[in-house]
Amino acid sequence: FRNIRVGRPMASSPSSRSQLGAKAMHGVPPDGRDRSECSIDPLHTLDQLLDWQPSHPSPPATRIDPVTDHGRTPAGYPRTLVCHDMKGGYLESDKYICGCQSSQCYGIHHWQYMDTFVYFSHNFVTIPPPCWVAVAHKHGVKVLGTLITEWTAGADVCRELLRDPAVYKQAAHNLVTIAHQHGFDGWLINIENEIEQSSLSDLVEFVRYLTASMVSSRPSNRVIWYDSVTDTGELDWQNELNLHNRQFFDVCHGIFLNYAWTTDTLDRTVDMAGTRLQDVYVGVDVWARGCIGGLQCIKPLSEIRERNLSLAVFAPGWVYETQENHDQYIITQDRFWHQFDEFCHKNTHTQPFSTSFCRGFGEMLFSEGTVVVSNWPWTNLLLQNVQPSFSYSDLSGPARVFYCTEDGYEGGGCLQVEGVPELPLFATELRQPVFSVCIVYKPVTSVTPSCDEHLTSVSLHCEDDSDDNPSADPAQLPDLQIIELSDEALTGSSGWFKKQWRVESGSRTISSISLKFVNNAKSSGDDETVRNIVRLGYFRLSC
Repeated sequence: FRNIRVGRPMASSPSSRSQLGAKAMHGVPPDGRDRSECSIDPLHTLDQLLDWQPSHPSPPATRIDPVTDHGRTPAGYPRTLVCHDMKGGYLESDKYICGCQSSQCYGIHHWQYMDTFVYFSHNFVTIPPPCWVAVAHKHGVKVLGTLITEWTAGADVCRELLRDPAVYKQAAHNLVTIAHQHGFDGWLINIENEIEQSSLSDLVEFVRYLTASMVSSRPSNRVIWYDSVTDTGELDWQNELNLHNRQFFDVCHGIFLNYAWTTDTLDRTVDMAGTRLQDVYVGVDVWARGCIGGLQCIKPLSEIRERNLSLAVFAPGWVYETQENHDQYIITQDRFWHQFDEFCHKNTHTQPFSTSFCRGFGEMLFSEGTVVVSNWPWTNLLLQNVQPSFSYSDLSGPARVFYCTEDGYEGGGCLQVEGVPELPLFATELRQPVFSVCIVYKPVTSVTPSCDEHLTSVSLHCEDDSDDNPSADPAQLPDLQIIELSDEALTGSSGWFKKQWRVESGSRTISSISLKFVNNAKSSGDDETVRNIVRLGYFRLSC
């Protein structure tokens, strides 16, 4: 396992992919080690943090690809932080690098709305499991761990941490090294206990020192302060940025505001933040504890974005924990994240990439269109591939798009498209004069005489397209050419086809990529409408 780059997309190497996937899916570490040796655990005490030493050899997480800022939220635009709080954290589905033997687990695949993901628990030092770091980085999302102290026990920890600069500097040094070794991008600092007046300046200096040390390790690293303890040492959530918590905000990258804010506190926050509006993350608890949440999040979202402030979404696992079954959870999760569609800048692809659309779970395992392991439900977020940039929960009538685990080309499933004439797939910022697009697909229904006519073409949108002409048409845009190169059945793949196009875009910037399908058709001999159903198993954009 030490030689596996877990950060690489699963779709890049089918042979090694199926070997790793089969073992990981079964919950067996690929190199034969005991399962407990391939797990991630938090640190519970200050002594554990101060005594922490880098692993030798280093864990597989160190091979996670670093996150890139390409295609991220532009400067001056509000950002979105998502804080994962799920049944205490470190569950069977994410603690073990090799995954677990169930397909009924919680996961996230709406990464297009996020800039930062925080793995949260109530342990002293929460180290994000590699699966969350890897899948977030695949989608360009930073990952933060959590340092938390709470109540009376937390006050005792802080007293010991802040008693001597040598102690908190050693703690900061180890926090930096932990983040580096495990491949994530910073820390959320959550001090939810009173601090002695004599230690307040040391707490501020600890946050300053940690922030500077994280940036020195990697300039893109981040430290966020949670709105809790104040300048008097009291535990008193302010629900705004003000003079009582400003000193912590001034020495790190941002503040995560508590949830009981009002429009008045938001207005005062805007005045206090000045030019750092986007560094204020206004909290929304999805469980609606002291605020509006759940499927009504659109209401606080609009108030926050109206003021150009950033957003902190706490505990989106609500969509899983409150549902009776897994199917209902999937529906609720799509409805929940669709609320964010108009309020978040979608992450964009600027470089070549590929994906099998796998969401990191399935009922079996596929490789090149063939079942390699059957009748074995599994979850492993390490095997989640890049997901589409768009939400499909607002489709009406017979049209729908969903993750299908009955079939697949690579991984645990595929994307099934029903009755959709044009499907937006990926938001991009491509400035490549020449590139190619490849899609592997399988027709399910027969609405045309020839199976390979189900998928008709690729559609490109450009940054300079007008509202009246949102789709790139080669006839209207003479400097853009879409040339079909091939459309062929893949032998031995149980009915999968591969279609490829060459695109000559000239000086244009491609802002999104869609696929066009044959419209629904009347079946011969009667008036029944047959939906065009196509499964998408693989997508590749290459230059």
